[in-house]
Amino acid sequence: MPLPRLPWLVSGRSLLAAIGCLAWALPGARALTNSPNDAPLLEIDVRASSEKPFGGFKRKPPVDHGKVYGIFAISEAATALRLVRPVNERAMLVELHKELRRRGYKLMAPDQIPDVALTVMYGRGALRNPYLADATVNEIMSDPPIVTILGAFPTQLIKEREPGYEDKLQKAQGEKLFIRVTAWKIPLQPKEKAKELWKTTIIIDDPDHRDLNEYVQKMLAAGSAYFDKEIDQEQVEVNTSVPDGHVQVGTPTVVKPDAKP
Repeated sequence: MPLPRLPWLVSGRSLLAAIGCLAWALPGARALTNSPNDAPLLEIDVRASSEKPFGGFKRKPPVDHGKVYGIFAISEAATALRLVRPVNERAMLVELHKELRRRGYKLMAPDQIPDVALTVMYGRGALRNPYLADATVNEIMSDPPIVTILGAFPTQLIKEREPGYEDKLQKAQGEKLFIRVTAWKIPLQPKEKAKELWKTTIIIDDPDHRDLNEYVQKMLAAGSAYFDKEIDQEQVEVNTSVPDGHVQVGTPTVVKPDAKP
């Protein structure tokens, strides 16, 4: 297909129009504007830890905790900060089951003891800052929380000199929306206590203006990749597109004014 001829000298407006025509003239070309790739990104942070077995001076290989699971509890964190809207816990569990299946987990049978007993906690609040793990701090629960570093181990002092570390520390200090999935070993003996095997916390910002229900699917999809994983950094960042918002307007109804004064 012949390409449209372009003049040697064109104005800025004409050039944009010509580029648009050229894009549509090319076989298989797609629009250069209004692309889904231009959608704003949702930044999801994931913090994950798993049981760390040690054998003398050497760390043992990661423990295989098994893939047969049961979900034993789901609850909202008990904080004074309220969510924008109550969470649909049933919908959250549906998404969690979906992600667990995608990662190779299998739901326990009625007469089966699971390898891991899962609990789910969600809500909003100021979580403990992972970038201050090796520091001694004084935390004041204000809005926003105020943290004063009283002392630090050498590892903390080294980290503070890394490029971008201060920005990460400040960002992690803000209030969050979160979903935390924790795996436990069920106690089988009378005096045995439940043992935490692994934990994954999935976080997004701006809890004052975000309905957690709208982000559950994307948060669990991002966080499930780190179930039963030990990451070698404070948290990992996963970027995905922000869910589209929709407003449904019902059929207009005419209400007659009351004739009485």
